[in-house]
Amino acid sequence: MGLNERNRMNAATNILDRITINPAIFGGKPIVRGRRLAVEHVLGMLAAGDSAETILKGYSWLEPADILACFEYARRLVAHERVEPMDFQDLTDLRKARADDDGSPGVPLDDVLKRYGITDQ
Repeated sequence: MGLNERNRMNAATNILDRITINPAIFGGKPIVRGRRLAVEHVLGMLAAGDSAETILKGYSWLEPADILACFEYARRLVAHERVEPMDFQDLTDLRKARADDDGSPGVPLDDVLKRYGITDQ
């Protein structure tokens, strides 16, 4: 690992100090600097198209580094995500197996996909 990469990793770790968890606030969801602003909310605003500048204007105490900390928190969560390949034949078989005796088509494919955590949203 080179010096630049090590410096980036240390900076990323330090920036995460801005993300805290307090069981009394939002049921222990990650929040920004102990305030009642969830990381999830910041990411949601950005995903909805709000600019960082707009968010900073809406929360006078918020700093640009707080938004970067939210990104780093999300990046680390995704970095540890494990993706299992899904066998579409298994889905087809499941749908057929769930068909009712009266000849109905069985479980809607959308419901099966939801069981696997696959949604449009």
